[in-house]
Amino acid sequence: MKKVNTNKYTKVTLSLERINDIIKAFVSNGHRFLVLYDSDPDKRDYVQTTLEDDTLQDRSPYLIEARVYHIKDTFTHYRKIYAKVVDVLPFFEAFYQNTPLSYENWEDVTKEFLEN
Repeated sequence: MKKVNTNKYTKVTLSLERINDIIKAFVSNGHRFLVLYDSDPDKRDYVQTTLEDDTLQDRSPYLIEARVYHIKDTFTHYRKIYAKVVDVLPFFEAFYQNTPLSYENWEDVTKEFLEN
């Protein structure tokens, strides 16, 4: 089962349709980000999105990130920016349905999270 965190929700279960609605309406609904993850503690991968620049409101591109865990608590953190929400939604649908994602054209930003 998948769970969602936003600045308004913590550990809630939502339909894929509701998740998509939240992402589509970031500018007007007060949700500033959305993280989708598995409720199984052994599955720590997640995908998340936010507006890249919320001051641009509905003209802002979407920043999407995914973290993929490997053995022994190692992970790879990916990032991509999309101009339109329709380009972001398929990643949430795939993750929601346990379909493996391809990060072929994503930026590997893992080092940003290991430098602390």
